[in-house]
Amino acid sequence: MRLLVVEDEEKLAQLVKRSLAAERFSVDVAHDGRTGLQLATDYDYDLIILDLLLPALDGTELLRRVRRSRPSVPVLILTARDAVADKVTHFEAGADDCLTKPFAMAELLVRVKSLLRRTTGTRENVLRVADLELDRLTQQVRRAGRRIDLTAKEYGLLEYLMANSDRVLSRSMILDHVWDQGFQGATNIVDVYVRHLRDKISDMEQKLIRTDPDSPRRRLCDIRRGSRMKTRSIRFRLTAWYAGLLGALLVLFGIFIYFTLDRFLEAGLRDTLAKEAQTIGETLLHDVVQNGEDYVVGEIEEHFAPRIMGRFVRVTRPDGTVLYQSGVPHSGQFDPTAVAVQHPEAFPSWREEHLPTGGELLIYGAPYVERTGTKYLIEAGAPHEQVERVLHGLVLSLGIALSVIVVIAIGGGYVFMRNALKFLDEVATTAERITSRNLNERVPISPTGDELEKLSVSLNRMMARLEESLHHINRFSADASHEIRTPLAIIRGELEDAFQSPHVSPELKQTIGSALEETERLSRIVEQLLEMSRLEAGEALFERSRFDFAELTKATVDQLRPLAEDKKLKLSVDVGNPVEIEADPIRVKQIVVNLVDNAIKYTSAEGSISVSTFPGGGMAILEVADTGIGIPEEAMSQVFDRFYRVDKGRSRQLGGTGLGLAIVKSICAAYGGTVTVKSAEGQGAVFRVELPLSSS
Repeated sequence: MRLLVVEDEEKLAQLVKRSLAAERFSVDVAHDGRTGLQLATDYDYDLIILDLLLPALDGTELLRRVRRSRPSVPVLILTARDAVADKVTHFEAGADDCLTKPFAMAELLVRVKSLLRRTTGTRENVLRVADLELDRLTQQVRRAGRRIDLTAKEYGLLEYLMANSDRVLSRSMILDHVWDQGFQGATNIVDVYVRHLRDKISDMEQKLIRTDPDSPRRRLCDIRRGSRMKTRSIRFRLTAWYAGLLGALLVLFGIFIYFTLDRFLEAGLRDTLAKEAQTIGETLLHDVVQNGEDYVVGEIEEHFAPRIMGRFVRVTRPDGTVLYQSGVPHSGQFDPTAVAVQHPEAFPSWREEHLPTGGELLIYGAPYVERTGTKYLIEAGAPHEQVERVLHGLVLSLGIALSVIVVIAIGGGYVFMRNALKFLDEVATTAERITSRNLNERVPISPTGDELEKLSVSLNRMMARLEESLHHINRFSADASHEIRTPLAIIRGELEDAFQSPHVSPELKQTIGSALEETERLSRIVEQLLEMSRLEAGEALFERSRFDFAELTKATVDQLRPLAEDKKLKLSVDVGNPVEIEADPIRVKQIVVNLVDNAIKYTSAEGSISVSTFPGGGMAILEVADTGIGIPEEAMSQVFDRFYRVDKGRSRQLGGTGLGLAIVKSICAAYGGTVTVKSAEGQGAVFRVELPLSSS
């Protein structure tokens, strides 16, 4: 967890920082109110420890401003004022706790832990992912019951990953939360710690910390519960909304079709039954006296076939006796004899007969008067199951069709969203590739006239402003170096004149000589700073030419051989076959000189240095290995920083300025190459330079 201490007393601030760091907290320190406000605004701290009497900006005002921008962050006040009225003022300004000076460090730690527990009410004391368990109270980590020992930084990193196990975390997010601001920009330290942590907590069956190779943000590490889909992604949410809305509309459409078809089928059935009854009356019963009842019965059986068609037909005489009644249908859906006989009525009627089998029989009864005045009742009916059977088929068809359509919609929507968001992937990939050395690049712009185009244009404008700011910074460094040269030249000239004067005493000559040495060292620093400014601004890259990197390396090493022989060092060179590259030979030679000279300086007598060049993976590779003092592990990530020295005292004795490796890195980056180092303290070092081979 990351904490901020705002305290103007440097000794007290450092004491608090050490105590909190011992409890596995990452701590940033600010010594004035304005810096504290800037840090509190820029970073998402878990807790702020705040002194009130601060320079630049009063602590109470700082607290009020923090509360406006970050209302949920807990704040612990450190104050020498213990009056009740003062404490009331502090709490009204937004403090969560108050500790009076002087205080015991143990009490401060207890209050910090209490605030962190209290202000995160939903925070779990025990985090679990699969069989990995982290106890925040005891700060112990176990997997499958086995305890895992972690360093303070590894514990903080694991806690942050487990607390955000459903998110993908970038290196910058991890740096902001787990490390203090002194590590900003050193993103490779995250890779190192993630690799160490993965080795400690993972087994062969299940890797809990994973790297996402398909993301536009490279080397993203996340710790997940299984392989669960990212339900928070915009791609998933839009696809879910699209499929859900389409499914709901299709269901409503299906319901509408169901009820519409139900009404249509029932109306059609009623119309059919009415026409059958009317046909029987007008064509058969009209001349029943002349044709006979047997003729009517035969014609109904032949033309209407009620048993085959599953229909109910009955003709009733005026006295209630049955002239004709259909038999049991072949389907056996109903028994016509179970239908009660009705007497002729004056008007047609509809009725539903409930069958013993549980179904319903829809019957139409129509009175008919033949030519002699005899009144008959004609009944035509059909089971309602015929309509229900069609509706059931419709429901089944709609269910299958809707399921298929929704599945296709989900798949198509996901593919569509992936293609629609592909442009954002391209923007993110381009933005990730842009560094301080290629700020002239711009993200692609989609001419759609929508928010995506606006985003691309805004990013390009932002990078244009950054490019302009960086050019101003580089120009300032170059101008400053130029301006410093003149007074340095004057100082050097005056000192040399004084040194050659016959009136100067030996003691004063010794002092002047020492001043001349320091002036010379300062001149070298200015020259190297100016050179780095030109490299980073792209002004020092002369016209490229094609040459043999191996031959240049061998010639340069031979020129440096006297330095190695003077220290009784064995200097060997293995260049092998020609390795051609396109670059500025002067700059590439500077790489070889700086690395070999560095190896000679830090290798003890009777040691050895080997230099080799060879092609590999489309790159020209230079390796400089020595048996020198090596580099401590904690310094590996900083050896290429400006003015950084592993052993500052020894570097100054050897004439080093702390800029040699930084210049090597700048030259390599300018030509699209890299420089890395492998070393261990007391075991020498191997510097590896990779530059692109010639395209032809």
